Amino acid sequence: ALYQGPDLSRVDIRQFLEELIGQVLSLDAANHPQIRTDLEADELTIDPDKLAPLALFAVEAISNARKHAFADGGLLHVRFHLQGEEATLEIADEGSKIGPPVVGDGVGRTLMNAFARQLRGKVEFASNDSGGVTVRLSFPAPEATPPQPPALRVGPSPPRSKPKAAA
Repeated sequence: ALYQGPDLSRVDIRQFLEELIGQVLSLDAANHPQIRTDLEADELTIDPDKLAPLALFAVEAISNARKHAFADGGLLHVRFHLQGEEATLEIADEGSKIGPPVVGDGVGRTLMNAFARQLRGKVEFASNDSGGVTVRLSFPAPEATPPQPPALRVGPSPPRSKPKAAA
């Protein structure tokens, strides 16, 4: 899906996030069947090689929300916004409704901080007004990738076959 479009050198961030969220949530859908999603994403088309730390961050944040906040279902909010030279990915849940929001110092948080550093960004973890947790990744906005012309062949031409003599 990610690399199935006509231009493999560019990825639409909204489509990418839609597919990523769907794949992560479908991994354990039998145990969390009532998770709904609300996605907002500003328009951005970028080089897919720049998506790796962003994707890994999102997977970890969504997985944590699924694990800690959605015992009885709920709504996952995902926002990607550009403001000037800064991009923000925000992933929020509405909490488990059975206890206070979990904002710990575990392996997931360590991983998300590492992915933020790869993007030269910062991450914030906070309780939100819905009783859940909001994870916010802010980083320098990636430049949109312009369309690339086809590569030109450099070097010698391939050998030509010799015509066969008539018999």
